[in-house]
Amino acid sequence: MRIGAIAFYTNSHEIRNQLKMMNMSLEQLMNLSDVEFAGRNNVVKEAVLLLLLTHTASWGYVAKKINRRNGQTAWRIVNHKDNFKEVADDEIYLVLNLEEYDFKHWDEMSSVHTLAYSKGGSPIRKTPSQGDKKRCVKSDFNIFKNSKLLHHLVESQDPYYNKSHPFNNQWDDYKPYHKPFDYDPQSYYKSFTNPFPSMQRKKTLHAIPFLRTNITPTKVSLWVKPKTPVEVPRLFVNFPQGIPLILG
Repeated sequence: MRIGAIAFYTNSHEIRNQLKMMNMSLEQLMNLSDVEFAGRNNVVKEAVLLLLLTHTASWGYVAKKINRRNGQTAWRIVNHKDNFKEVADDEIYLVLNLEEYDFKHWDEMSSVHTLAYSKGGSPIRKTPSQGDKKRCVKSDFNIFKNSKLLHHLVESQDPYYNKSHPFNNQWDDYKPYHKPFDYDPQSYYKSFTNPFPSMQRKKTLHAIPFLRTNITPTKVSLWVKPKTPVEVPRLFVNFPQGIPLILG
């Protein structure tokens, strides 16, 4: 399922040269179906897209749509230096769906709307176990107030932090933020009748920072403008028609 978008907006000559070295073209990549592309090139399209991501300075994560005063559309993009950059719509030449990714760390939260910081002003960044990474439930993206990073909000259940990791050891005194209780009559009653109430794991909230050193895309696909407007899965921002680009 699409959870975000990746936009290629610069160094198009590098991307074209990379494809040319493999006897491919950007037009072929965008216009052929996955089956046609694999049949002609003897390689699946996703493998080529993941290879193009190694050109790290050429693309960024889409964070927000910007409607300029002159009527033009632009996008706030997280570039390879982890900074926000405003990119005009017509500068983007290739868009990928980000469907799955791996991450190393997440930041703790102090409330539903705020990140947790140390007394010195540093974010409380920890490394959960592999099991907690796989089990966490991804939610919305957010740019927190006074933050210069894009974060992906996730829900976990009392994650385990191995103290051998320097981050976990450094911030051991800072505990995860527990999700506020949502009243449900049935579960509320069971909490009193459960013979092992201590075994019920509490839900916790965390925020994954979208830093290049922290995020590794593992599943992507080519985004193609639909012929008719259709609703698409959750994106970084709320634009249900997808990124309004005409590819090709």
